[in-house]
Amino acid sequence: MAKIHEDVRSMNNIVSSLGIASTDINGMICSGDALSYTTVLVSEDETSYIKHQEILEGDNESPIINYKNKKAFIIPGSSITADKLKMELKEHDIKITNDIDQADVFITNVMSCQTVNDHNIPLRAIMFNIENGYSITEFEQGERKCDIINNWMTDESIEHVIWDNRRSEVLGTYLGSCEYDSLPYNTHVYTGMALKILDRIVNDGCETITGDRVMDESPNQQILTQSLLDTCLQMYDAGGDDRSMLEKILPTIRTDVNHHLLWRLHGTIQEYHFSSRNKDIKYWFNKSQHSWYSRMNAEDFVKQHDEDGTLTSEGFKYMEPIIRKAIQIYNRELYVFTVRIKPEYEKKYLKKIHVHR
Repeated sequence: MAKIHEDVRSMNNIVSSLGIASTDINGMICSGDALSYTTVLVSEDETSYIKHQEILEGDNESPIINYKNKKAFIIPGSSITADKLKMELKEHDIKITNDIDQADVFITNVMSCQTVNDHNIPLRAIMFNIENGYSITEFEQGERKCDIINNWMTDESIEHVIWDNRRSEVLGTYLGSCEYDSLPYNTHVYTGMALKILDRIVNDGCETITGDRVMDESPNQQILTQSLLDTCLQMYDAGGDDRSMLEKILPTIRTDVNHHLLWRLHGTIQEYHFSSRNKDIKYWFNKSQHSWYSRMNAEDFVKQHDEDGTLTSEGFKYMEPIIRKAIQIYNRELYVFTVRIKPEYEKKYLKKIHVHR
């Protein structure tokens, strides 16, 4: 099974083949209890880091059917649960492997590479960028876990270990009690897993698919119809077991079609009424732009979707009567008013029926 935190000291050939410049080896605490350690590659080569980040977050955009019976490795960090991805990949007839060397394709995500804030090192990111960080040359002596890591540094000839604020309490020390050097202002960090995956993609020609596309092209995804919308709203209003069942249905609804029905759905349901521990429902709410739709009125919906080219004739005709109801005209006793849709909207979204006499 592949490990994120694999010793990089044996990977010189991979580093050279990837063209990463200005490199060094640092130690890293790689467990929450601060009792496991590894080495990582650190570099000031921003150009290479950005290129490699794009690879690990990218998509070759080949049809998913091309990967039928191929083996896929899921890169850690996805906001989609591993179980959900595995289920969808199985529907695509793509096999799962935990061995990087056996993978034909890698399932990517935008959280595999992160930027570190306040020296809090992410243990699940396979690459990360540290801004204005520190590396420890000697941890405070006398604290048990500090002595353990100091001994590890001596035994392994590790001169520097990246400082991690999150491990401060469990180590029983803080930065000011340790001996340290400053890291370069922008320090780019590669774990062993990142180097091995990049090697397979760059040097062996393996391809990538984003986890989002695996979900979007899933045969299990369904289009939100008026009938399904009515069912969803009834289940939401019923609460209890019905709402729990709805929590399983929502992540199967496509977010790229029938935006007008999604707008209606998001205008009624509230995310806080669903489990905050369910990653799949959280992913769906985010991908379907719940917070955006829930604040948008009907007129803004039409203008925005017209502008970005996603407004359909069906969507326009669904929203227009809702917008019309909001029109207010005063002093009507002496006047007759006619409301007309603007010609540019009529031309694009209303089919004219010509009657031949």
